[in-house]
Amino acid sequence: MLYHLDFRVDDPPGFSPQDLFAIWAAEADASLDDPPTGIVINSWRCIGKRRILAVVEAPSAGYLEQILRNLPVIQIHHRSVQISVTPITSEIYQQTA
Repeated sequence: MLYHLDFRVDDPPGFSPQDLFAIWAAEADASLDDPPTGIVINSWRCIGKRRILAVVEAPSAGYLEQILRNLPVIQIHHRSVQISVTPITSEIYQQTA
């Protein structure tokens, strides 16, 4: 199943922007190098915002939730991160006559 993820990160208390960007770099490394989290189809950083968009493929919502819970940014700043998850499909709705 495909999912659209929208990560929004508020300023974590006591962290500089450099600290936050270091954690995001760790996220990128984890998504590219670690096979269990290698479910990312593509991701984008929104310029000028603390927001990441991604499309991922996961066998189930439970599997995706487990992966999200283990992300470094969630482990460190769980209260500062909001994630919107939307199941998506490439199938186009065809109305039958």
